[in-house]
Amino acid sequence: MSRKKLISFLVFLVFLLIAFNYNFLDKKLTGFVVDSETAVVQRIVDGDTLELADGRHVRLLGINTPEKGEIYSSEAKNFTTEKLLNKVDDEFFNVQLVENGLANFYFPSGKDSYYKQFKSSWEKCISENKYLCEKSHDSACIKLKILNVAEQTATFENICSYSINLKNWDLKDEGRKHFVFPEFDVRPNQNFLVIVGNGRNNENEIFWDRKDYVWTKSGDTLFLRDENNKLVSWFSY
Repeated sequence: MSRKKLISFLVFLVFLLIAFNYNFLDKKLTGFVVDSETAVVQRIVDGDTLELADGRHVRLLGINTPEKGEIYSSEAKNFTTEKLLNKVDDEFFNVQLVENGLANFYFPSGKDSYYKQFKSSWEKCISENKYLCEKSHDSACIKLKILNVAEQTATFENICSYSINLKNWDLKDEGRKHFVFPEFDVRPNQNFLVIVGNGRNNENEIFWDRKDYVWTKSGDTLFLRDENNKLVSWFSY
């Protein structure tokens, strides 16, 4: 049998297999593709952590809500309680927390197919100025110029005509890594550099005293907030 005839014969066999076993294959493919289950939520631990009726703890993927004691942590927990406690639901709840300003998106292992949907929800939250998305009155002044992930540095500039004190401002990634600024004045049109590592602060450089990294190479976000936790700047890559 020639190569061409052999290929044609094999294709014909595949079509026959599909024709006679469609229902069987369809069930197998459905079981393979749909990787989900339903469960009843019996307790809300915090905004992004649930306890199921069978005792398992579930961490909601793609989001990071404020920790207990942080601003808006109670609002996030109450929102999750209202939506999920004692309920079974197939609704994509996670993005609702982001859209309502009660969580930021969070992809520690790198962006997946849902990333754009979460980012879009965050951008909608920004436009509506809700909770974690509420803009600082200094957002028009302090601008991120460069985030250098390789060197773990972030360069900012004060583009306003007056000095701004950054004491108790907060700089963080998508996860739990926070840096709270000490007393630090930024003059008009001044650039300043935040450096992850050890060193002595000066008028143009301030050091985030860590031995490891903050922003991941696979993708992350920078969030800068003022002393009232209002959003000054954010940048995702």
